[in-house]
Amino acid sequence: MLFKITIDTIPRKTEIEAVFDDHWCFQSDVMVPTLMSLRVKLITYPYESECMSLGNSAKEDIPGPREYRCLKRAAAEEVDNQRYDTDDFRLQCQFVLRMMGELGMRGGEVVHLSEDWVNFEQNEIVIPSHDPCTKADDGGPCGYCKKRARSKEEHSEEISYERALRDRWEPKNEAGNRTIWFGWNDELVELIDEFLYRFNEYPHSRASVNRRITTIAEECDMVDPEDVYPHALRAHAAKNLAKDGMRVFQLKEFFGWSDVGGAMDYVEMASGDVKSELKRVYNIDRF
Repeated sequence: MLFKITIDTIPRKTEIEAVFDDHWCFQSDVMVPTLMSLRVKLITYPYESECMSLGNSAKEDIPGPREYRCLKRAAAEEVDNQRYDTDDFRLQCQFVLRMMGELGMRGGEVVHLSEDWVNFEQNEIVIPSHDPCTKADDGGPCGYCKKRARSKEEHSEEISYERALRDRWEPKNEAGNRTIWFGWNDELVELIDEFLYRFNEYPHSRASVNRRITTIAEECDMVDPEDVYPHALRAHAAKNLAKDGMRVFQLKEFFGWSDVGGAMDYVEMASGDVKSELKRVYNIDRF
């Protein structure tokens, strides 16, 4: 079980990944997960800017082509969980992996995606500026949204927790309200269609996204599971779209970054691939 603890400091925000086992104990009528281990790896990035919004470590941990193919095979054929129907669990794993790894969606976006967001006539996901969260058992906002609302209250003198909670769910920033076209990949069209036909929306919590990514990575012997996490998968999508020729401003719009700094990192990273650029210019695909 994977939880991400966010500690706000000045001038940096630091994310620490903690791994908990699947055994729960009860303390004062509250379920508390038993700590199994704490990852030594830290992901840091400037708090004020999104120029490094995917983090330095994420860029270093981008899975390569063979590694990503291995992750896709593991999600489709290898993963299993005794608590869930095997086909349902594998479909959820494929959905989570590919929404992040190929469409660059954030974890919170994946969790709150529903059929209402998708236009299958245009093969588009339209991420709204606001979509009331009803994912909790009581039909109210989920735990993830409550934490985000509490964080917003703590960083603003003008917004109360109650007001912030009424705004949930909302994207990370204004640029997060965007349209993601997925019609370029028939496999993605079929996957999204099958997933929403079966579930209508993502049926679990934000923490479940991390657990499914870890489960996939553990079934893929080409990767270190500690190097596979949502930010690294988003970085994989960014690098590959930049490599395929997506320009800076379009990349910024696609990923929902508030400035072009994040996009520039991946354009610069992809610009070193001279062979791919020559193949594109001369329309050569035989090598």
